[in-house]
Amino acid sequence: VPHNVLNAKNNEREASIVADAGKKGAVTLATNIAGRGTDIKLDKGVVKLGGLFVLGSERHEARRIDNQLRGRAGRQGDPGETQFYVSAEDDLMRIFGGDRVASLMNRMGVGDDTPIENRALSKALESAQKKVESHNFDSRKHVVQYDDVMNKHRKAIYALRQQILKSEDISERTQEMIERVVSVFTPTDGKITNDDLKELQTFVPLLDSDKKKLKATSEEKFPEVSKKIFERIYAERERIFTPEIMRKVEREIFLQVVDTLWMQHLEDMAHLREGITWQSVGQKDPVVEYRRQSKVFYEQLEDNMAQEIVRMVYHAQPQIQQIVEEPLETELTRAAEKATANTDRLAKKETKFSAKEGAIERGAKAPVDDKKLKAKKDAARKKKKQARKNRKKGRK
Repeated sequence: VPHNVLNAKNNEREASIVADAGKKGAVTLATNIAGRGTDIKLDKGVVKLGGLFVLGSERHEARRIDNQLRGRAGRQGDPGETQFYVSAEDDLMRIFGGDRVASLMNRMGVGDDTPIENRALSKALESAQKKVESHNFDSRKHVVQYDDVMNKHRKAIYALRQQILKSEDISERTQEMIERVVSVFTPTDGKITNDDLKELQTFVPLLDSDKKKLKATSEEKFPEVSKKIFERIYAERERIFTPEIMRKVEREIFLQVVDTLWMQHLEDMAHLREGITWQSVGQKDPVVEYRRQSKVFYEQLEDNMAQEIVRMVYHAQPQIQQIVEEPLETELTRAAEKATANTDRLAKKETKFSAKEGAIERGAKAPVDDKKLKAKKDAARKKKKQARKNRKKGRK
């Protein structure tokens, strides 16, 4: 059957293919011609035959698309007809009762090629479409609500980063981070334990006297005593670096930690969003649970930022630059020196070899002709042979 195929490969001829679909005997195959904005004009003979006939191979998840296809068959008062064919194996039927229809057909002995036309079936399809549309609408609505939560986190982190970039002195913010770490390690039931003290040692290099003082400090005085110890160590670090360099070190540490932990936070929030929909199984609103858990994640992000910044500030070491009179040695300079040394060795070997050749030439004899030398040897052998014969004759 002569026909035109309308798909993504025929974008240039799309308008002409759709416009020619109203001619007599024209057959147009398309993935979906609904809402393409091109009017299908019917020929006079087509109007008398009943107009445009739209044949759908399946029912779409959205009723809007089906209605647009139906509208093609009766555009601007033109006659037409629409017919949809649905299989029990289609996704829409399979998810919403396709198995029941298939089992019913098997019990009734209806063949696979026998069509079923029933209003109940059409209503069931429309009901399934309504459920899908409602689900898609809720999904889109939840996407906006999820994005609102992430947008709040993003604004807070970006505002913090801008303050760090624009501020020349962020020592006060460093002190806030130190206080946050102190609050994390403040004991809640008595004195600090050995395990907590060891963990605190990973953030701040404590002296033995500091450890003893902290272990002997009560819960009420712990924040005050630990803060004084931290401030003393911080003042020592600032004296080693000098205040000007210390401000630069703090800014670099802040930016590095914020960027690294923010990227990790984005991954954690993405994983949370992927699995939060399962909360509906436990009769919980996924959006409410997402907001609650995202708050916990953000507080954990702030704690991690404070701990990592304090750890890096207290463990940063100044790099002492030594002025060396000799040129800096690199891989490239070492390779160049090696090549120069090899060249010098080769030059010395060539000089020795040339000297030897000269000595050989000076002490060498004149070249001897090979034929003359052979003739002399032959003559000597003949003389020896003749002498042996003469000796034998004398004996006789």
